[in-house]
Amino acid sequence: MGELTDVTILYVEDEPVLREQVVFALRMHFSRVLSACDGKEAMRMIRAECPDVVVSDIRMPAMDGLTLASLLKTELPDLPVVLCTALHETDHLLKAIELGVAAYVSKPIDLEKLQHAIRLASLPCVNRREIARLRSEAAISNGLLGEGSIMRPIAEQLQRVADTDLSVMLLGEPGTGKNFLAAKVHALSKRKTQPFLAVDCLARTPEQLEKELFGEAKGRGRPSSGATELLSEADGGTLLLDGPERLPLQLQQRLFNLLEDGMFVPNGSIRPVACNLRVITVTGANLDKLAQAGTFSQELLERLKDVEVTLPPLRERRSDIPLLARFFLAVAADEFGRHCPSMTTEAEELLQQQQWPGNLRQLKQLMRRALFMAGNPISDAGLKPLIGQATSPIVPDLLPSSLDLVELEKWAIIQALAATDGKKQQAARLLGVSYNTFKDKIRRYNLTGL
Repeated sequence: MGELTDVTILYVEDEPVLREQVVFALRMHFSRVLSACDGKEAMRMIRAECPDVVVSDIRMPAMDGLTLASLLKTELPDLPVVLCTALHETDHLLKAIELGVAAYVSKPIDLEKLQHAIRLASLPCVNRREIARLRSEAAISNGLLGEGSIMRPIAEQLQRVADTDLSVMLLGEPGTGKNFLAAKVHALSKRKTQPFLAVDCLARTPEQLEKELFGEAKGRGRPSSGATELLSEADGGTLLLDGPERLPLQLQQRLFNLLEDGMFVPNGSIRPVACNLRVITVTGANLDKLAQAGTFSQELLERLKDVEVTLPPLRERRSDIPLLARFFLAVAADEFGRHCPSMTTEAEELLQQQQWPGNLRQLKQLMRRALFMAGNPISDAGLKPLIGQATSPIVPDLLPSSLDLVELEKWAIIQALAATDGKKQQAARLLGVSYNTFKDKIRRYNLTGL
């Protein structure tokens, strides 16, 4: 006998011999199987035992299966119901469809078909349970995204400062979970019921950023009649700036004044507007070097990094990779309504051997593809075609000798395009940037011929 599926089944049938036979058969495959003789007894057991799936005959005394399904649809709409009915009873079949039951199995009952119907009906429950287990095991629910010791002090630090108004700067490579953790900081803060608004500075021109943050002037001396400036919308909440290095110096000064004075003057207006917000920034750039070079405001930098946290790349957290892979796999299975496959030890070891230039984002996308294409259990042989060049090790000798930010960005773009056979959208995902940002950088660095 294989491993039991960890779900509780309630089987409702008035005929004692059939009920005993089906319950015996189901207990060979599911961890807990209960039984009831009619709908009334079933309702009492449902309230007491909280089953994950109800399987019911239709023709029963006291309360039939259709009435039971109708009651459950009203009282417990998320509890899946599988009805057993004879194919010639088309009126029952149509009513079952109308009630939105999870499945119906024809009588006489084919036990294999019934087991299959129950497994499909229980998928959401099984997947949610697996996600909850992995979250607990890896402390993912707190934004830790792993159990390795390298992440524990980071999580503890963010939890300590979350409920303050200190500005937070999250540093790290693309795909390391900066935006995820920024949202977690907001969710743990006293501002959690207020707006959390994100601005992708890298995907916007300076003009677009100014209009979005400070509004668009219309006419002389009066503000636009269009959408409210984003700073006003974020009042009382948290503003996330993704890629603040893209802000021109003029906007940097206006943002500093806002943080310093608690107010700003919208474009096209002469009246200052009070604005109380917390700023979280995420970036992969070295803002200290940019400040030394005069392209980023030193005083704004000091205001933005009351707390500075650097997130390690996934290749420095190899012990976390199997757990994270299983978590992303369970989330994908729940999203697509599929059974969550297991993974072999060899598959986990293969994942740990990769360099992961796209970090968590790349691992997540790989596991989504593996759900459909790598078999069950997921083996190293099933993963290898999906990994391909995208996760091949980066050879240090190929890095540009200069550590100039522009040269590094050019090199990263060229490497990403080479790894994806020139497919720009895939290359953008590999680098963890939006497609528009990627195209903009190609134009800016005159790499359009690649």
